[in-house]
Amino acid sequence: MVIYPSKKIIVVSHCVLNQNAVVHGLERAGGGFPLVHEILKEGIGIIQLPCPEFLYLGSTRPSMNKNEYENMAGYAEHCQKILEPIFLQLKEYQQNGYTYLGVLGIQESPSCSLSFPRGILMEKYMEEMERKGWSMAYFEVPVFYEEEYKEEKPEDFLSSFHLFLEGQK
Repeated sequence: MVIYPSKKIIVVSHCVLNQNAVVHGLERAGGGFPLVHEILKEGIGIIQLPCPEFLYLGSTRPSMNKNEYENMAGYAEHCQKILEPIFLQLKEYQQNGYTYLGVLGIQESPSCSLSFPRGILMEKYMEEMERKGWSMAYFEVPVFYEEEYKEEKPEDFLSSFHLFLEGQK
């Protein structure tokens, strides 16, 4: 059996795949979010962003808000630097006919939120995407994702996510 890749890729916030990187006590899923199954079912390749908070302060860091990270010496530069290999990968994929679907963030993360207020890493990410003239499509895992899922109302959320994966949102 020969398997052909979809030639579609998505960039994903680190903690979507690895909740072990989250500040202890703030995890929203065990291991990774179940949403990842939807990406894998579609045969979409995943580029995992590094977790800037984990890399900068370690696994035992305190819970901090965006303002605290913004005022931390060198943190914004750290976010910019760790994105460099991601942009090299995206460029290589795009030059070879792959379709970039967008980025998947985490709502209310001081680094990886894509909605207001946008996290620091995502600010840097989106600024560079705009500068390069590349797609700025995005989707977020909402704060209450697990609760929505448990209340058996995942169809609206998952329908929106599938539209995003199909390039329609």
